[in-house]
Amino acid sequence: MANFKVITDSAGSCDNYAEGSRYNFNDAGMLVAVGPDRERRTYSPSGWLYLEDVVPKSKAPRRLN
Repeated sequence: MANFKVITDSAGSCDNYAEGSRYNFNDAGMLVAVGPDRERRTYSPSGWLYLEDVVPKSKAPRRLN
């Protein structure tokens, strides 16, 4: 999975996860984020607002048709 951010409050505070990180939801509906170092963080439903995937910029120029 790519880089992503977990936005934790309305002020925009976030936890950044590097390339190789992943996330899923456990059976209780909580967000589980695992970093590339296998460190796991579980967020309760009230502990985060949204996820933001960070899409790497392409180095190749876009082709216009």
